[in-house]
Amino acid sequence: MKVLQWMMVFAFVGGCTKDNPATCISDTECQAQSRCDLFTFRCAARVPDGGLDASADTVTDGLGDAVGGGVDVGMPAECETNAGCMRDPNKPVCAGGKCVGCGGADDCTAPAPFCSVGGACVACLGHEDCRGESPLCVAGACVACDVPGAPEGGCSQRAEAGPVCATSGAKKGTCVECVTSNDCGAGTKPICELNACRGCGADSECEAKLGAEPGVCLGTEGGRCAGPADVVYAENVPGKCNAGGPGTVASPYCGLAEAMAAAKSGGKAAVVLKGPQGVDRASYAGPGRLTLVGKGGALILPGAGIGLEVTGGDLTARNFTVQGAGQAGLVVRSGSALELAQAQVLDNKGGGILVDGGRLVARSSTVSGNGPGQFGATTIWGGLLLNNPAAGTRLEGVSVVNNKTTGISCSAAVEATGVLATGNPGVDIAAPCNFSSCGAAGPQCGAP
Repeated sequence: MKVLQWMMVFAFVGGCTKDNPATCISDTECQAQSRCDLFTFRCAARVPDGGLDASADTVTDGLGDAVGGGVDVGMPAECETNAGCMRDPNKPVCAGGKCVGCGGADDCTAPAPFCSVGGACVACLGHEDCRGESPLCVAGACVACDVPGAPEGGCSQRAEAGPVCATSGAKKGTCVECVTSNDCGAGTKPICELNACRGCGADSECEAKLGAEPGVCLGTEGGRCAGPADVVYAENVPGKCNAGGPGTVASPYCGLAEAMAAAKSGGKAAVVLKGPQGVDRASYAGPGRLTLVGKGGALILPGAGIGLEVTGGDLTARNFTVQGAGQAGLVVRSGSALELAQAQVLDNKGGGILVDGGRLVARSSTVSGNGPGQFGATTIWGGLLLNNPAAGTRLEGVSVVNNKTTGISCSAAVEATGVLATGNPGVDIAAPCNFSSCGAAGPQCGAP
């Protein structure tokens, strides 16, 4: 039998010439996409990956003739890997030589790692799948929140990042915490800066957010903006003010002392003192904290007494003038603290600011024309006297100028930066204070 087979082979070899191209003994004698079938010694279509189909009846030779059966050479495979399935996005997976839809996330890879309901591999199925500069999912693609077609309010639907879409600036097209202060709440972060909410740092920021009244930043309460219910008003205008309150903007107290007492008894956070009419002297004994904010040229005219005295608790006071006191303009006693800013302490006969065992933090304020005052039997002072100041006492950007005698007197060293002391007869800054004047007035030297 073997002899007979080899005779057939030689017979076909003998017949395979240039004059008889239908026969072959190797693939090189066949056209592209064909092979030499060594059973029939004729050129036939190549069999695709997956092998021959033994159930088929015929194969086709290189001339198109049917050749005795048993195999189906079929058509070439549609794909070998997923890379071959790029024409139809709904059929991204190669399976059995055919492009089909994905069946799960395991069938998909980056940058389209998710399998959609329709069988397409996509970049995202929901907003939570998107990050950074393309935070929203639209039709399976991650896009910027400000592009046409992005859902309005899409950022608020995300569990991460911010609820607002930035439409300008460095973070344009991303989801951020805020664009304006209106996007920030009324808590301790009411102000928007660089697309993030923060605490207020100035009364003007609260005025811009909530209006002129009360327009008070409560830095002692984490930086929240005061509301009308947080504030008691004092304004010395006959016919408008009322000695008995209620201390609203429409019906303020006439005196500062009455307003501060009402704030303390009512648990209010702040007193707003309105000018330009002056009010009489006042004091604060605590306990707890109180903020005093002057507006419209607020003025304390103490007469013969002390202008404003702190004997207990913590008082934050800013943006007012105390002038013409027969005694000291401001006094801070032991066990109390005063944080002073944007204040004018002028022409007080008993001296400008006396610290007697308490803590003073003074910023951006001017002390001028005060004294000479006397403390104890021998101490004569003019602008500031810091006697046994409590820990934390410091001066920042303060001008102490043209007082009637020594500018700044101290019983011990005091922390100070940007203090301008000049024009005070005798000594501008006493040696125990252990700091010097900053020199010429300017942005970093003295009060603005």
